[in-house]
Amino acid sequence: MRASQSRLLILACSSTVLLSACASKIDPGPSISTISQDRPDESKLSIRQSEQIEANQELAIENYRKILELAPEGARRTEVMRRLADLQIQVGEVNPQFERQQELYGDEERIDSVNLYREILATNPDDPNNDRVLYQLARAYQNRGQEARAVEVLSRLAREFPDSRYASDGKFREAELLFRLRRYRQAEAAYREVVEFGPDGQFFEQSQYKLGWSIFKQSRYAEAVEAFMPILERELAPGQAPIVESQAVAGVREKRRELVQDVLRVVSLSFAYSDGGASLKQFLNEQGGTRYEELLFADLGELYLEQERYTDAAAAFKAYVDYEPFTLDAPTFQLKSIDALQVGGFIDLAMGAKEDYVQIYDPEAEYWTQRGLAEAPFVVEALKENLNDVARYYHARAQRDGASDQARQIAFEQAGRYYRRFIEIFPDDPAAPEMHTLLADTLYDRGRYQAAADEYTNAAYNYPPHPRAADAGYGAVDSYHKWAEAQPTEARAEAILVAVDAARRFADNFSEHPEAPRVLTRAAEDLYDLGELEPAAEVAQRVVDTQPRPDARLRRSSWQVLGLSRFDQQRYQDAEAAFKQVLQLTPPDDTERRQTTRDQIASAIYRQAEVARDQGRPDDAVAQFLRIGQEMPDSSIRATAQFDAAAVLIASEQWDRAIEVLQDFRSTFPADQRQPDVTRKLAAVYLSSDQPTRAAAEFARIAGDSAEPEAARQQAALRSAELYDENGALAAAGQAYSSYLAGFAIPFEEAIEIRQRLIEIYDEIDRPSEVNFWRRELVRANAAAGSQQTDRSRYLAAQSSLVLAESALQEFESIKLTLPLQASLQRKRAAMDKALTAYQDAAQSGVAEIATEATHRVGSIYLTLSRDLMASQRPAGLSALELEQYELLLEEQAFPIEEQAIDVFETNVARMDQGVYNVWIQRSIEALAEIVPARYAKQENYELPINAIR
Repeated sequence: MRASQSRLLILACSSTVLLSACASKIDPGPSISTISQDRPDESKLSIRQSEQIEANQELAIENYRKILELAPEGARRTEVMRRLADLQIQVGEVNPQFERQQELYGDEERIDSVNLYREILATNPDDPNNDRVLYQLARAYQNRGQEARAVEVLSRLAREFPDSRYASDGKFREAELLFRLRRYRQAEAAYREVVEFGPDGQFFEQSQYKLGWSIFKQSRYAEAVEAFMPILERELAPGQAPIVESQAVAGVREKRRELVQDVLRVVSLSFAYSDGGASLKQFLNEQGGTRYEELLFADLGELYLEQERYTDAAAAFKAYVDYEPFTLDAPTFQLKSIDALQVGGFIDLAMGAKEDYVQIYDPEAEYWTQRGLAEAPFVVEALKENLNDVARYYHARAQRDGASDQARQIAFEQAGRYYRRFIEIFPDDPAAPEMHTLLADTLYDRGRYQAAADEYTNAAYNYPPHPRAADAGYGAVDSYHKWAEAQPTEARAEAILVAVDAARRFADNFSEHPEAPRVLTRAAEDLYDLGELEPAAEVAQRVVDTQPRPDARLRRSSWQVLGLSRFDQQRYQDAEAAFKQVLQLTPPDDTERRQTTRDQIASAIYRQAEVARDQGRPDDAVAQFLRIGQEMPDSSIRATAQFDAAAVLIASEQWDRAIEVLQDFRSTFPADQRQPDVTRKLAAVYLSSDQPTRAAAEFARIAGDSAEPEAARQQAALRSAELYDENGALAAAGQAYSSYLAGFAIPFEEAIEIRQRLIEIYDEIDRPSEVNFWRRELVRANAAAGSQQTDRSRYLAAQSSLVLAESALQEFESIKLTLPLQASLQRKRAAMDKALTAYQDAAQSGVAEIATEATHRVGSIYLTLSRDLMASQRPAGLSALELEQYELLLEEQAFPIEEQAIDVFETNVARMDQGVYNVWIQRSIEALAEIVPARYAKQENYELPINAIR
């Protein structure tokens, strides 16, 4: 017993010593960790942790438990329980499972820390040191994971021992536990109490930080920011903080940098969860600003960028510009806003931000009233870049497919405005010439060609050489041409000359430019159109002399201008040479152009011929005229040239060559409208060269040409006949007279004479059928003339009738009366009737000579028939009586006919009573004397005056 008690006493004493040593190391313990991933990292709080338990702590715990088994009483038991509980807490904080494993150390008594502390409190409810017990009890609950119970104990500690040295630590632990339990409103109150203990408190800074987080967790973002602001104010280096967080944090104490970074982030989150930059502006306005406000705006924007909320980032950066528009940092924030939109791919919005930059930081803007441009060169440099970008952006929009005309015009106008402003602000910048060029492009596309030309000219010639100079020079030329085309008629010529000057200047300065030959070619064409012949020729010659040779089309056009100019200058030989160059450069399949050029060559040759003709060199003139046919046979003026060649030959009385040329013209150009002139000229040449019958043939052509005036045709027809007649071409004359009579309305007397001449011509060439035809025609025409008859026409008609009757008489006389008598008699009577009719027509002419002959011939016909009857063939085999009777029958038929003959002869003889006597009356008397001798044979012959009508 004694030994046992001694052993326990020694153990107790050693334990007491050990406990005393341990008690001196008791620590309030670490802060409670955050309870969610989005809470602040525990490592950011500088919380004192329990020291590492020595290896003999477990032995000490075992010894204390054995002491309790000895059941000490009073203060000793309380102290052992407290020390055992404290040791178990220390071990439990290192090994959270320790307390749970020790809840039931024995079979009945619970000796875990919680129960030990509760027993202490129950045993000593009024002990003034219970504040420490409560504090440790809270720790025990926390170690066991009973955080809510720990909070209750800590709240009791605060209520019952407000002035305890554990009050601050306990309230902080309460706040931490509440935060961990997500009881943020209560945690806020607890942290606030800790903070109210003052900045000298052990947990002031941690509580200040966690206070902000507690408010943040309640989505009271503006209040959270207010709670965090003092931390930043304390930790950030004095003076205005840099806008780049890394630079700002670099000035913070190393152990506090992570805290500051976290505070800045949660502040940014607070504004981000509110209304972004707008809420930050409002906060600062309400707070009266802060020295690190730029950093807040920058961090907010950066947060948005991390979250890929690019438009919000841009708005946050822009919010600073709106908040502090006149600071040196404002342009930087505007650029950050632009960058955010660009990174996010919001090109149109980025361009809008760039446009804002351009307007805000234009040298004439309000921003520069507080400083000079030299104070902020980076702002000016960014202005230049953004001016360029905005101008090009609008330019590209104007050229976008599908844009309406109105939208295009607006975009072009905007682009031009910014290009022009670039030039005004940065006139000496290397990009200024290009800006002039681009400005000119926008003016050109808006149809403001003169203004465009001025800008192109500036870019091309008013700056040192640059890559766009040649293109600008070409643009000036093109613009001036467009401008000239739009001018009213009365002003266009002067405008074109301006364009031509621009073209020459371009070619002089940029002769190597691929468009230089084309520009000069057009200038030559314009000069020619304006009548500036020599300048046009000079420019055109410049093109054709260019080496290396320009495109064939340009050379062709320039040769064309050169040819036309020389032609108009009456340098026809040079013009011909130029046109031949045009022809050589014209593709074979371009038939229309080739034909035009061939005509131009022919015209140049023709003009050379005219010059020779006018200078009195007929042979040269003829050679040139005819050269057209040799060199340009398909020329449209070949016929004219050949015709004029003939005219020159005629004028120089080269009859044979003239005839040759005219004859060739007739065969080569049968459809030419000058064929009648050719005929007339040939007629004249033939007459002049003593070839009347060939002239007559040409007059006949004239007469047969229905296109000729009627009077000319009639005159030509008569002239043709007369020439044939006069020159012994009687057959041709007869044909010509016949055509003349048939084709024209001829006066009666002329027509009668022509018919008479036809009778004579055909009689002379022994064509009796034609003679008789025209005799009949003469008789018919006279008969139809009525009152137009003349003595001459009647005479000729009667004469023709008499001649026509002779043929009928010969036919009558040739018929013999043979058997059968009736048949032959019938034929003879028919012939007699025909002859009688012809003679009777002649007898009625009123011409005594012809009428007496015709009358005598009629009597002779009757007498012949009477005598032919009596002399007709008798039938064979007639008896004497029958023959006698037959004779009597013949006499009965012949006698009346003889009586008719006597009557006719007597009628003719009776004309003597009218004073007419001629051979035919005499022959009638003789016939009567033969027939009726008793009556007429005894009459004395006497002569009477003969009145003959000729």
